Amino acid sequence: MMAASLVFPGLYYREIDTGSGAVRYTPQLASWSEAFGSYVMVRIKPGAMWSDDIPVNAKDILYSYGLYANEQLNTPWRPLLNGLKTGPDGAIDLAAAIQMDDDSTLTFNFVSDSAVNFDLFTVPIVPRHQMDALPAVQLKASIPMKTPTIAGPFLVAGVNEQEFVLRSNPASTIPGPARVDRLHFRVVQGRRAVIDAFKASQVDVATDLSLSEVAEVMEAREDAAVVTFPPLRYHVIGWNTIDGAVYRESNGEKLKANRLFGSPQVRRAMTLALDREKIITEAAGKEAVRAFGPVSPVFKDAYHDTLHQLYCDPAESKVILAKEQWQDLTRSGTVEKFNRPFAFELKVASDDAAGLKIAEMVKTQLKEISVDVTVLPVDPKTFPAMIAAKDFDAYIGTVDVPRTLDLAKDWGMDLTTATGNAVSFRNKRVSEIMDSVQRTVPAAVSNRLWKEFQDIIQEQQPYTFLYWESRYAVHAAKVRGLRFSPEGFITRPWEWSVVD
Repeated sequence: MMAASLVFPGLYYREIDTGSGAVRYTPQLASWSEAFGSYVMVRIKPGAMWSDDIPVNAKDILYSYGLYANEQLNTPWRPLLNGLKTGPDGAIDLAAAIQMDDDSTLTFNFVSDSAVNFDLFTVPIVPRHQMDALPAVQLKASIPMKTPTIAGPFLVAGVNEQEFVLRSNPASTIPGPARVDRLHFRVVQGRRAVIDAFKASQVDVATDLSLSEVAEVMEAREDAAVVTFPPLRYHVIGWNTIDGAVYRESNGEKLKANRLFGSPQVRRAMTLALDREKIITEAAGKEAVRAFGPVSPVFKDAYHDTLHQLYCDPAESKVILAKEQWQDLTRSGTVEKFNRPFAFELKVASDDAAGLKIAEMVKTQLKEISVDVTVLPVDPKTFPAMIAAKDFDAYIGTVDVPRTLDLAKDWGMDLTTATGNAVSFRNKRVSEIMDSVQRTVPAAVSNRLWKEFQDIIQEQQPYTFLYWESRYAVHAAKVRGLRFSPEGFITRPWEWSVVD
């Protein structure tokens, strides 16, 4: 997605103010836009040209959105089109959603005033005159890799499975030619490989590093500089609220409560049994910020700083389990219910050093309340797919939250669209809150709703929240003008320069 935005500009470019968190939309292909209730008129920048000297036309815009609205192509930009007018079947009705007023002006029609979403205008615009000759099956592969007709600051210089090379586009006016002659994106498999490549000066920019990884690369490279991002990632123990096997076998049609963690009281018992202070200190260090819920302390007004905390209390945990009929009647050392022991696999990515350490501590501490845990390291290449398939009872991992405090994808009730809802937590009131905060409401109202949301999550304990983690990027000092989004993605690379 990032590479596509560099070679195929959108109507607007999305940026986030790292100080205030405000989202700004800077015109790229657009010269002007204005919202009128549920519709937005957009005009293309005069003189915008493709690199083959053909003007950018409103037909290019309409064609591009037609591609992204196509469910069969399943491009990563499809979710950004949510809010546009739909037909009776719920699919986007492109003819009703986007009207071409003339060669340089379009009108975008949304289902309501509150559905107007400027992220929609950041999708890459592609050249219709070249791409409409391609069979549909080839279109996805052609965005953005294989189409040389570009309007942005970079041209494609080379593509293979391991590398994507861009060169400056001298004719670009959107916003202009890149300052660097070439920009190489390398595909490096695995975190260890990324760190080793930076240490060996094979790459000059590496993102999404931990503090310990930063210390390692700084020791190896004297020319390295560090960028720190806000805490937008939290570490958790996830308790699957549904039976993953039933979910998979029914293709997501049937939701059956997980025999262990379908009960919020049992999940609460798990959290109470754990000495999280010890876990956090030993796994992450004293500088880690303890997490009590999914709203980052970055969002000061929405963050629930008076939330009632759950402290370590194994005795209370045992009482809760007994009330839930989990008892060790056979004196086996493991509580059981209906002749089935409270035993489960705790899955963790095998390259997650902190996660593996946490898993062993969880196993030891839950043994104190007669719960049997088997730690199961999982290949990091298959770990995300395993979580997405609900193939776990419990796991240790991380959750990234957006800088704009939009958590609907992590907490929505519709599991087909709430792709971040790993533990399949479904709560009607939480769903209502997610809908409400997405609408334009006064800040005082949204902040109250966010705190109510955190109260519900604290009570229901779909996760045992551990700690917030700041992330880091490193770059060679010779690379100047670097800018990153709060999430760690590179921004405005056409302004980068290299000093020998």
